[in-house]
Amino acid sequence: MTPELASLKGSGLHPLVAWFDELQELMTSKYGKDAGEILEKVIKLGRALGVIILIGTQIPDKDNLPTGITRNVNSRFCLSVADQTANDMILGTSAYKNGYRATVFQPVVEAGWGILAGFGKPSPVRSFYVDTTAAERIVARAVALRTGAGTLPNPEEQTRDTAPAFDLLGDLARIWPAGEKAAWNETLCALLAELRPDVYAGWEPAQLSTALKPHGAVKVGDVGRRIDGKATTRRGIKHADLLTAIAERDRKQRSD
Repeated sequence: MTPELASLKGSGLHPLVAWFDELQELMTSKYGKDAGEILEKVIKLGRALGVIILIGTQIPDKDNLPTGITRNVNSRFCLSVADQTANDMILGTSAYKNGYRATVFQPVVEAGWGILAGFGKPSPVRSFYVDTTAAERIVARAVALRTGAGTLPNPEEQTRDTAPAFDLLGDLARIWPAGEKAAWNETLCALLAELRPDVYAGWEPAQLSTALKPHGAVKVGDVGRRIDGKATTRRGIKHADLLTAIAERDRKQRSD
């Protein structure tokens, strides 16, 4: 990605910035493993595609943040911390020894001060506090700059999100092979694509597995079949699990 390509109006190549605050909450949740793998991949490859990841966390140790993420984050900002361990955990090994010490900043009194690394030589800098009044000035300036550059969207020309809505569990129930207690994901993907090609066309078995993860009752596992007399095992789900997930969802919706 280059500034020239990103500036092409209507190209969709504009930079994308994603901010994750208190990241340890996600990494230590049941979605942590998958989220960590995806985030590491985006951090490694995203910048070349104009995708920028910003992370905020108080606890960047190996128990709360995958080492694959911390190893690939080179630009760091450490606000006031209590000791050398926390200092080096954020700024990197030997930062404290080399004189880059966020331990010197007094909470409240020196709020906003920290050590910035990854932009040349590490140095103390102060972030900006933006209250409502300051935010109004910033937005006004941004609007004026974009208006002058001709890049401010016209509200009348904005389009709403037209992504097709779908009910995965309900659709799976509709296309479920008659009489089968379990089915392969690849079979279900093909049937889903026939039912709603605008939604499911191109879905792979792994994508279906990912989409089913929020529905805890549906467990993706090995499903055996005999093909031309040979035992074949592939990933799939059970019909009973699907019906349980639908019942649980409907019960929760009624109670809400």
